[in-house]
Amino acid sequence: MVGLMTRISFLVGSIVLLLLISGCATKKSNIKYDAYFEQLTPSRWQQPGTWRFEVVDNQQQSLGHILLLLSGQDADSKHCVDEGWKKAVVLVDTLDVDIGFEISPAYNIHGRWLTIDLTASVCDADYKLFGQLEDENAAGNFNYAHLLGGYSIGTFTASPVGE
Repeated sequence: MVGLMTRISFLVGSIVLLLLISGCATKKSNIKYDAYFEQLTPSRWQQPGTWRFEVVDNQQQSLGHILLLLSGQDADSKHCVDEGWKKAVVLVDTLDVDIGFEISPAYNIHGRWLTIDLTASVCDADYKLFGQLEDENAAGNFNYAHLLGGYSIGTFTASPVGE
């Protein structure tokens, strides 16, 4: 009985130690993304507007497009995103991607870096567009991520619609 209690105590102590160590680990800075964060956001992206996001898969085959109104308004509390995210409204969705959830997007802009979570109302299962902002367009990646990993779906380009 004493041997079993010793093993259990050692196991619990090891788990607690691992949790403490992982919680105290410092987050490394990603220099590639930091450079985008530190730049000024292009004026076109600082105001509400409608944008067309063309998406292709990893073999450069079209997956369709999604037309989003980037509202500039704070995202609803029902979204699983941190503070600072803004509400996006889907105007047209022709994406040929089985997301499995209602598209309820939110977006975040830091400097010249854009992140759009297409499934912001679903926690721990993210379909995200993320990439670099230019003055009149954007380009980047389309990925799926969940608690156990994720994968690349393809890439996107974005351009403004109307004036």
